[in-house]
Amino acid sequence: MGRSVNSAAPDAANDHPPDFKTEFHPRSKCPTLFQFAEEFGQQNLECMPPDHEPWCPFALEGDYIFASISVEAGLSSNQVDSLLKLVHCISQGTASVTLCNNAGLCTALDRAAAQLTPFSKFEITAPYKGNDVTFPVHICPLWDWALDLLQNSSLAPHLVWDAQWLFKHDGERCEHFYTEPWTGDRWWDIQVPELAKEEGKTGYANFKRVVWHTAFFQLLEKVAELSKVGYLHECYDKVLCWLFPLVLILSADYEELALALFEEKKTVGEKKLKSLGLCPVKNAFWSVEHSEPEQAASFELLHSLHGGMGGKHIHGELRIVVSELGCDSETRLEAQVSAFPCWQGLAHFDTVIHITFSDGNKMRDLTRQCFYASLNILTLMMSRVGYQLLRMISSYLRLDTLIGLDVHTEKTLGMIKDELLIFRDELKLYRSFVHRLDDMDLKDNWNFPKAHLWKHITCDIQSKGVIRNYSAWPNEKMHGPLKDTYQDRSNGKDTAGQACINAENKCVNDATNDDEDHNTVLKGNAKLSAPQQTRSLSDVENTNQNDQAFDGFCRKLLSMGLPSE
Repeated sequence: MGRSVNSAAPDAANDHPPDFKTEFHPRSKCPTLFQFAEEFGQQNLECMPPDHEPWCPFALEGDYIFASISVEAGLSSNQVDSLLKLVHCISQGTASVTLCNNAGLCTALDRAAAQLTPFSKFEITAPYKGNDVTFPVHICPLWDWALDLLQNSSLAPHLVWDAQWLFKHDGERCEHFYTEPWTGDRWWDIQVPELAKEEGKTGYANFKRVVWHTAFFQLLEKVAELSKVGYLHECYDKVLCWLFPLVLILSADYEELALALFEEKKTVGEKKLKSLGLCPVKNAFWSVEHSEPEQAASFELLHSLHGGMGGKHIHGELRIVVSELGCDSETRLEAQVSAFPCWQGLAHFDTVIHITFSDGNKMRDLTRQCFYASLNILTLMMSRVGYQLLRMISSYLRLDTLIGLDVHTEKTLGMIKDELLIFRDELKLYRSFVHRLDDMDLKDNWNFPKAHLWKHITCDIQSKGVIRNYSAWPNEKMHGPLKDTYQDRSNGKDTAGQACINAENKCVNDATNDDEDHNTVLKGNAKLSAPQQTRSLSDVENTNQNDQAFDGFCRKLLSMGLPSE
């Protein structure tokens, strides 16, 4: 038998103390938990019976598969009828389909969607240029959606109710580390009542913000009420729970907040707001207890770094510097980027100088590849400002890698703080070179919000867990399906209602998705690597003596001014 979980204090005489320690919130009355590496993060799923009918609420598995294909392909009613006729004619006995026409498919989808929280339609009115403008808003109430999750027997057993502080023993001491939101300090503080107290013209831009916050309040209205008084709910396991909803994390592209000063005196307020770059808009999140926007707003990699600091600003500087060296350098850079290996999950580019991308993921990949492709172009002899820019990009890429880790410890947070100081110094030196150049359109003023935001990233991680918890990537991923819905599945009229129908059907498909991993046993949510043996670059060169690519590896690095060890 393996070593059992030890909830008591570790034995001082034991020469190998437990690797992990979990402290539960005092109000949970749970004792401190000590575990060895093979036990940490494991979940006991033996009590959960296997789902022998994962295609429910459809009548048969064949019905579910056919409905999924039809919806995903955007088939018309004639195509559905023809396909069903063909299936019934072929009928090889390998699958059973009870649907006979498109009406039957729609009925089955409506019946399945009725078991989930339906979309509701509201109308909101906002003033614009002296007139009231009314918009229809289709929403799935957040609170009802949350209760759906509590009734889901597949998801509910994995819900976490109490804040936790996680520690890993490194051989000498227990080091605090952060992963999921409930391992952060913000959740811990909220569970302690005493500490919890502690595009166009400006007018149109403000109008759009008013519409957004007014519409979003419809989502939060019930949440805001229950965040103050709570809600007694019987979960799937028949246990009564007293629920208090809140907005712990706000994932957005630099959320702009309004000031109460504007309401006190408009003229003074407008001047103050303008000086701060803010807008006079009431924020919907102010209505929810323990959900202050300034605390919920989080650093977001996709917009702040990949599409902002790195993709827009740093990569823009690189293009200008290379362009100043002439067509030969531009051609060389593009050829070397085009020759970059086609790795899985890495976008490949044939041109980089005369094209721009708005996709943050593509800009992330492009910045990484252009750095390596520029090393033999922006040398110290060819361009002093370009060489300094590469040093700044090198620090930026190290920060990007560190910030994106799925598990953070006190040590990695310290590495981020140290690297931020290095980046600051490299940026300062780069600006000093730019300041001397009058004939190049390079950026001298780096005092903009996205250049400041990442200074708070370690606080975000300590408060709300690792950065993947507040990534905008899942929401951005919806842009493609929404575009496809508009182009392929709507008639261009009343598109909001048609999009809601497709969204409901997608929720049904996701909820009943029987993919190849549905029987996979969960292995926990944290992975910490074992200590790695340090290797010098000389060791790398010696290990790869038979590989021509590593000939003179250290010498080449030294010639570029980079350290070999």
